[in-house]
Amino acid sequence: MLPPSSSLAPAFHRASRITRAALYGTQNDSQLPLNLQSDARVPFLGFCGPGYRKGGVVLLAINPGGGGDAYSSRTPQDSKLIPLIETFVAATPSVVPSAFERMCASYSAQAQTWNLWRIMLPTLEACQSTADHVCYLNLFPYRTAKDARPSARALNVAWLAACRTFPQ
Repeated sequence: MLPPSSSLAPAFHRASRITRAALYGTQNDSQLPLNLQSDARVPFLGFCGPGYRKGGVVLLAINPGGGGDAYSSRTPQDSKLIPLIETFVAATPSVVPSAFERMCASYSAQAQTWNLWRIMLPTLEACQSTADHVCYLNLFPYRTAKDARPSARALNVAWLAACRTFPQ
């Protein structure tokens, strides 16, 4: 039996279909990282903990790290997570829930090894929660060159897409 968080799997799956080109346009993606450009086209949407319930804590981030010029090869964490994200994105409706659970489990575990965890852990403590009980979303799910903030236009397009995609 899948946990209650899997009810968000279809929304995450719809969000995963919003391509980088749809957010930046097809002509001007000046924020594509120097290296690992194919990885920068993988949507790092976030994760939903297995104990998350509707109305629970939602952590909203801007975009994932990993677009810095120093990233010239996949990290061990990315080597585990990116194939699970790609499997989830390509999943047919019948396997979306199970692919979502596998992706979320890895995403949550990997996030706890990232620099982001220095910010996330105190936030979780302030919310009296754990990674298992939150939904963590990257508003703009794509890596950017030098880990820069996405352009205002791209953020606006991402926000509007997220509002249409995720249930209230």
